[in-house]
Amino acid sequence: MRWLALLVGAIVALVGLAGTVSPGFLVGLFRNSVTPPALYGVAVIRILMGLLFFAVARGSRHPAILRTLGIIVIAAGVGTPALGPERARAVLRWGLSLGPHVVQIVGAFWLVLGVVILSAVGFGRRASAG
Repeated sequence: MRWLALLVGAIVALVGLAGTVSPGFLVGLFRNSVTPPALYGVAVIRILMGLLFFAVARGSRHPAILRTLGIIVIAAGVGTPALGPERARAVLRWGLSLGPHVVQIVGAFWLVLGVVILSAVGFGRRASAG
């Protein structure tokens, strides 16, 4: 499970890096994720990621961070279908109207989030109390 969490952290960081360097990459990713089937897929992926963070939190360096992130990601996954494709497209259009720098900021946020996940899951487990 830990390796899967590390893989998720690496993917999040790499997508964030790609979006920071090339905002068009994130725009394409966002545009492809606002169809009804894709929204349900995103919801399932978010819920699974949140559960994964809970599963690896206990043996991690920063269990509170992973549990909090798990709650946020699960809530986002549950809320994603409620957003609906039309509202998702409206949010996307609004975000894109703010300019490419906003997309780069979102990419930078994902990059930092991926690094936080990698750091929290990490290779050095926290010391056992006792």
